[in-house]
Amino acid sequence: MEVIWNGVRERPARPALPLEPRVVFAGRLVREKGVDVLIRAFARVLHHTPRARLVIVGDGPEEQRLRDLVLELDLTTQVSFLGRLSRVELEQTCDSAWVQVAPSLWAEPFGIVAAEAAMRGTAMVASASGGLAEIVRHGETGYLVPPGDVTALATTLGHLLSDRMHAEELGHAGRTLALSTFNESRVAEQFLARYQRMVG
Repeated sequence: MEVIWNGVRERPARPALPLEPRVVFAGRLVREKGVDVLIRAFARVLHHTPRARLVIVGDGPEEQRLRDLVLELDLTTQVSFLGRLSRVELEQTCDSAWVQVAPSLWAEPFGIVAAEAAMRGTAMVASASGGLAEIVRHGETGYLVPPGDVTALATTLGHLLSDRMHAEELGHAGRTLALSTFNESRVAEQFLARYQRMVG
C-alpha cells in the first residue's frame, strides 16, 4: 500500500542550535495535548540540566491551569508562555529549539507539528500513538514515548538536552525525511502520478 502524506511548505533549514538547551511546545492548550505531562517531565529534567528552558506557544482553556502548575512546581523562571503567535513568529521561536515536543494523550490523526518540525530540522519527541508515531522515526529523527508517561518523557528529554550534537543529528535526519516525504511539492507530484495511473 502506498501512503501519500499531507504536505508542508518547504522552508530554509534552521540555523545552528544555541548553547542554551530549549524545549518548545506549539499547539492548543487543551487537556488532550498533554502539556501538563510535559511540564512535570521538564521539572525533572531541570535537576540535571538547570540551564534548560521550556517555551509554550499557543492558547486555550487549559492555560490558567498550566500556569498554576508552573507556579506550583516553582518553574516560573524556566517556563515561558508566549500565547498565540503569527506563523513567522512561531518559526523564529522554534528555530532555536533543541527539541519540539508533542505529548498528546490522544491519537493525533496526522500531527502536522511533527512534519513541520522535521522540515525545519528540529528533533522531535512525541507520543507513540496515532499519526505522530508514523511521522517521527524513533532514534532517527526523534523519539517516541508512551502517552502520559512523565518518567519516560523526562528521561528522553534529559538525554537530548544533554547532547547538543545528537539533537543536531536528529534534526538533520528529520529535514532529509521531510524534503523527500512531506514536501508539499513532492506530495502534489505523488497525487498526480496516482491519478494518472488510475485513468491510464
